[in-house]
Amino acid sequence: MEPIISMMLHRENGEVVDMLRALDTPLLISEYEKVVIKIIVSFEDKPIIQIGDYYLPLHISNVDRNNLITYEIKESKIFQNYMGTVFFEIITNDLCFNRIKPVNIYGRKVTSERAIGFLKYLSERADISAICFSPSKHMGQSDKKTNNISEKINSGLKVLEYFLSERGRFQKDPCSSVKCTTEVTNHSSYQVLDDRSIAYISRNPDTLTRCDVSSRDLTIRGQHYQVNRVERSVYTRNTNVFENQVILAFAHHYLRFLTQIVLDLEKRRSCDSSILNFNGEEFVSIDRILEESGLLLNVQFDKIILAIKRTKQSILFIEQYLPCSINPNITTSPVPTQQVISKTHYFGLYRFLRSYYDVGEPNWDGIAEAFSLRSIPKIYEFVCLVGLIEQLKKIGFIHDESVYFDDSLNEGFKPINELNNFYRFRRNDEILDLWYEPNTSTFSSEKIIEHIGYSLVDVKIKRNIKYKPDFVLVHNINGKLKTHIIDAKYSNFSVVRDRHLPECTSKYINYLRTYKKGEYLSIDSLTLLFSENHPEYISNYHTKARLFKRGCIYNPEYIYPPIGGCAFNPETSVMLSCILDVFFKKTSIKQSTVENIELSSVF
Repeated sequence: MEPIISMMLHRENGEVVDMLRALDTPLLISEYEKVVIKIIVSFEDKPIIQIGDYYLPLHISNVDRNNLITYEIKESKIFQNYMGTVFFEIITNDLCFNRIKPVNIYGRKVTSERAIGFLKYLSERADISAICFSPSKHMGQSDKKTNNISEKINSGLKVLEYFLSERGRFQKDPCSSVKCTTEVTNHSSYQVLDDRSIAYISRNPDTLTRCDVSSRDLTIRGQHYQVNRVERSVYTRNTNVFENQVILAFAHHYLRFLTQIVLDLEKRRSCDSSILNFNGEEFVSIDRILEESGLLLNVQFDKIILAIKRTKQSILFIEQYLPCSINPNITTSPVPTQQVISKTHYFGLYRFLRSYYDVGEPNWDGIAEAFSLRSIPKIYEFVCLVGLIEQLKKIGFIHDESVYFDDSLNEGFKPINELNNFYRFRRNDEILDLWYEPNTSTFSSEKIIEHIGYSLVDVKIKRNIKYKPDFVLVHNINGKLKTHIIDAKYSNFSVVRDRHLPECTSKYINYLRTYKKGEYLSIDSLTLLFSENHPEYISNYHTKARLFKRGCIYNPEYIYPPIGGCAFNPETSVMLSCILDVFFKKTSIKQSTVENIELSSVF
């Protein structure tokens, strides 16, 4: 028997939606619609239903004779203040069902204005946003084959840029074979009669005409003759060779790859209308906001269109100057032939082709992968990431590299809209690693310890739910590590103070540790960033124990580790700047003389 029997969403209009149905098009719904959710399970442990950062309250409504338990989320506006595409998650102690049927939430005007503000903030910081999407090579992984979509696009563009920049050389000095044929042509007096011509004349004496000595071409037994026609060897250059077929095969392969991405993105857009009318009020989709903001969320799309244009230019050039047939057997990086080695422009191109094929065949998950940043909370996380990078640069840290790690800690498959999840910065002898949503079950592996010398571990065992903070900053000064956790909450002051701060303290401060060389190091700070404007640093510590007394006035008597939060959005970043100044510039985080503080006593 399946553990999850059914999950039904009951809408205000009477429609009942099976949320376990196969992934199709997203369910369109307004943020203010009241819904009821009923889930039937075959196990005793109470499941958790999560949407975004929120855990939905479940109540038992029925237990039948087969011990099937029905849980219910009573009628409520569970999507309020949310906008964009989200997935429900059903979590138990033993299993986790991700990506239940997607829901596309349409927002009111005030919600859409927040989204526009976030997107404008990102577009104004395009240089930093590019860091978040463009991977660079990292520790020992530069030669490892990947299946990264972004890397595939970039490596293909490099092939095209080189080929088009050197097209004059390819036109003048192509790889080719020489084909020899014979043809009968009119003879001119300046042409030399070779053995083939003499043989043709002997077989066809009627091609000779008697003439005087001044116009003779040939003298036979004292008689002078003029030669009318002869047979000659004709040498033609044949560019339909393997070396050129390799280039054409790449161009068609790359064009198919790019076209498939465009079709998948267009499919995602076409399944969504821009405005939803609910109870006489208009609600707007995230796609409408993206269009009106002038910022294309699919940040690689312009690059894809450019790549398609250059690929078609290259195919046209090949058809004109390197005509050859498509060889369907060429699917991998070819070994350079002697002709390729002897021609530097071909040899250089083959090096770029090798990099392209080394990327491998990316996995493109179509519609599902287009949801990466298609909701306000995810966009807000991106805003916080860009803000963190911007603030770190202001206090002297220099960006060194950006990497996307997959769940196996390889620089592997990177969905086209996915953010890099590892950023390294340097300042003098200091190293600062910024992790985005590190999975503690992966992050604690021996592989990551081998790469960077430390790991983030979850010390609570026998629990299926692995904690995944939004940002982890590991500051390394001469081998001494400090670990700071920052979580982004698209929420308001009171909800963060009363709900998220205690929850995150329990999860991250109590159960996460930095592991290095047999030593488990406590987390050195926890900071929640929230989207609502609020002037003060908030904390559930009493005033004298907080990191800041009021405003940005530093409190040297704060309780370790500092736990609190501040507003961060396009209009305000002062408090975050103050916090990072304390952690990484002006004041070092102190170690309390009191060991094992009972955190529950201050809440």
